[in-house]
Amino acid sequence: MTETAGQRRVIGVIWFIASLVGLAVAFVLQPVADWGFFGTVIGVLVAILGLVGLWMAVTGKGRLFNSRLSVSTQKAIAIVMVILVTLIIIVNVVSDWANWTALDVLTVSVWVSLGAMYVMSLSIVSRATPE
Repeated sequence: MTETAGQRRVIGVIWFIASLVGLAVAFVLQPVADWGFFGTVIGVLVAILGLVGLWMAVTGKGRLFNSRLSVSTQKAIAIVMVILVTLIIIVNVVSDWANWTALDVLTVSVWVSLGAMYVMSLSIVSRATPE
């Protein structure tokens, strides 16, 4: 059981859009000079994630999931990670609601990208036949 090129393209588009929106909002909220070292590092990583997403969206190539795990293990990991990522996004948004910084926005964009990947994983393993 592996992902298809179409599924990789969908994830690539989501990664690209999440990165683009995250970087744009971060630039609007704070000047880059105020991001600090960690914010700049996360910003560069988000930009790289967006470029990888663009490459995946255009080519359909890449590897998202470990095909050596059993379907039931992949399903369990996907369920746990979808719940965990959702909780992290909610906590991140609620805790910083009054005082958003560029780092908060960039962090949420990374978690949204990861969440999308695990939702796609869950949809793939839900249709797979157990090994």
